[in-house]
Amino acid sequence: TAELAIRCDLATRRISFARVTAAQTRAGDQMTVHTSFGAFQWPVSDLPTVSSAEKGTAATFAVAIRASNDSALDKIAFSRGRFAIEAPGAPPLAVPGWAEVSRVIEDCRG
Repeated sequence: TAELAIRCDLATRRISFARVTAAQTRAGDQMTVHTSFGAFQWPVSDLPTVSSAEKGTAATFAVAIRASNDSALDKIAFSRGRFAIEAPGAPPLAVPGWAEVSRVIEDCRG
Protein backbone atom coordinates (compact mmCIF):
# COMPACT_ATOMS: atom_id res chain seq x y z
CA THR A 1 0.00 0.00 0.00
CA ALA A 2 1.32 3.43 -0.91
CA GLU A 3 1.97 5.73 2.06
CA LEU A 4 1.75 8.93 -0.02
CA ALA A 5 0.09 9.91 -3.28
CA ILE A 6 0.78 13.16 -5.12
CA ARG A 7 -1.81 13.89 -7.81
CA CYS A 8 -2.56 16.73 -10.21
CA ASP A 9 -6.11 17.67 -11.19
CA LEU A 10 -5.46 19.29 -14.56
CA ALA A 11 -8.98 20.72 -14.79
CA THR A 12 -8.45 22.87 -11.69
CA ARG A 13 -4.62 23.05 -11.72
CA ARG A 14 -4.56 21.80 -8.13
CA ILE A 15 -2.19 19.27 -6.55
CA SER A 16 -3.25 16.93 -3.77
CA PHE A 17 -0.93 15.30 -1.26
CA ALA A 18 -2.65 12.26 0.29
CA ARG A 19 -0.95 10.65 3.30
CA VAL A 20 -2.25 7.38 4.78
CA THR A 21 -3.36 7.88 8.40
CA ALA A 22 -4.64 5.67 11.21
CA ALA A 23 -7.84 7.67 11.71
CA GLN A 24 -10.13 10.11 9.91
CA THR A 25 -8.85 13.69 10.06
CA ARG A 26 -10.89 16.52 11.57
CA ALA A 27 -11.54 20.15 10.74
CA GLY A 28 -8.52 22.23 11.67
CA ASP A 29 -5.98 19.42 11.23
CA GLN A 30 -2.76 20.40 9.48
CA MET A 31 -0.25 18.61 7.27
CA THR A 32 3.33 19.75 7.91
CA VAL A 33 5.94 19.58 5.16
CA HIS A 34 9.66 19.88 5.95
CA THR A 35 12.14 20.79 3.20
CA SER A 36 15.75 21.94 3.17
CA PHE A 37 14.29 25.47 2.86
CA GLY A 38 12.16 25.20 6.02
CA ALA A 39 8.79 23.88 7.12
CA PHE A 40 5.25 24.94 6.27
CA GLN A 41 1.73 23.79 7.11
CA TRP A 42 -1.27 23.12 4.93
CA PRO A 43 -4.86 22.59 6.08
CA VAL A 44 -6.16 19.06 5.65
CA SER A 45 -9.29 18.64 3.52
CA ASP A 46 -12.34 16.87 4.88
CA LEU A 47 -12.45 13.80 2.62
CA PRO A 48 -13.97 10.37 3.32
CA THR A 49 -12.19 7.02 3.56
CA VAL A 50 -10.87 5.84 0.22
CA SER A 51 -11.15 2.19 -0.77
CA SER A 52 -8.45 0.30 -2.60
CA ALA A 53 -10.29 -2.14 -4.87
CA GLU A 54 -7.18 -3.96 -6.06
CA LYS A 55 -6.12 -4.73 -2.48
CA GLY A 56 -9.61 -5.30 -1.11
CA THR A 57 -8.94 -2.87 1.73
CA ALA A 58 -9.84 0.63 2.76
CA ALA A 59 -7.40 3.30 3.84
CA THR A 60 -7.90 6.66 5.49
CA PHE A 61 -5.97 9.62 4.11
CA ALA A 62 -5.09 13.11 5.26
CA VAL A 63 -5.30 15.16 2.06
CA ALA A 64 -3.93 18.65 1.51
CA ILE A 65 -4.90 20.34 -1.76
CA ARG A 66 -2.84 23.22 -3.12
CA ALA A 67 -2.92 25.45 -6.19
CA SER A 68 -0.16 24.41 -8.59
CA ASN A 69 1.39 27.89 -8.38
CA ASP A 70 1.87 27.65 -4.58
CA SER A 71 5.50 28.70 -3.92
CA ALA A 72 5.81 25.97 -1.27
CA LEU A 73 5.73 23.42 -4.10
CA ASP A 74 8.97 24.93 -5.44
CA LYS A 75 10.55 24.31 -2.03
CA ILE A 76 9.55 20.66 -2.31
CA ALA A 77 10.79 20.37 -5.91
CA PHE A 78 14.18 21.94 -5.12
CA SER A 79 14.68 20.47 -1.65
CA ARG A 80 18.07 18.82 -1.30
CA GLY A 81 17.88 15.07 -0.76
CA ARG A 82 14.50 14.51 0.85
CA PHE A 83 11.45 16.23 2.15
CA ALA A 84 9.22 15.00 4.97
CA ILE A 85 5.47 15.00 5.47
CA GLU A 86 3.72 14.85 8.83
CA ALA A 87 -0.01 14.26 9.08
CA PRO A 88 -2.31 13.66 12.05
CA GLY A 89 -2.51 9.98 12.93
CA ALA A 90 0.61 8.99 10.97
CA PRO A 91 4.34 8.91 11.66
CA PRO A 92 6.53 11.38 9.74
CA LEU A 93 7.33 10.15 6.24
CA ALA A 94 10.66 10.93 4.52
CA VAL A 95 10.18 11.22 0.75
CA PRO A 96 13.10 11.07 -1.70
CA GLY A 97 13.46 14.21 -3.79
CA TRP A 98 13.09 12.28 -7.01
CA ALA A 99 12.28 13.84 -10.38
CA GLU A 100 8.75 12.39 -10.39
CA VAL A 101 7.65 14.83 -7.68
CA SER A 102 8.95 17.82 -9.65
CA ARG A 103 7.38 16.43 -12.81
CA VAL A 104 3.91 16.30 -11.24
CA ILE A 105 4.28 19.92 -10.10
CA GLU A 106 5.58 21.20 -13.45
CA ASP A 107 3.06 19.26 -15.54
CA CYS A 108 0.22 20.56 -13.39
CA ARG A 109 1.35 24.14 -13.94
CA GLY A 110 1.18 23.62 -17.68
